Amino acid sequence: MIRDKAPTFPSRRPGGEFKRGPVVAVPGPNRLKATMKKPKVQIESAPPRIVQRADLAPSTGYAIMVDGHFKTEFREEKAAKKAATELLAKYPMLRIEIYDASSKSRTLVK
Repeated sequence: MIRDKAPTFPSRRPGGEFKRGPVVAVPGPNRLKATMKKPKVQIESAPPRIVQRADLAPSTGYAIMVDGHFKTEFREEKAAKKAATELLAKYPMLRIEIYDASSKSRTLVK
């Protein structure tokens, strides 16, 4: 097959500008690719986190206080006492108290 005219490719003009001619699609890794719209990925929004503030006393139940800071909340005093004694056995240098929200009182754990 004989062509009348050879395909033209970008060439540099004397002024430094590029002159663009017709582009021929060639097979291989450098071929022209058609641009397609990609589907947008929908990210499910996470449920709002319930932030527990350590500077506010709990309104119900019991809480462990470590060195004057509220840490873990419990529904039952027995569970709070058990966790506090385990923590005190592991770290004896801490001052651990159990806070009762209903009477707003603190009990030192020894």
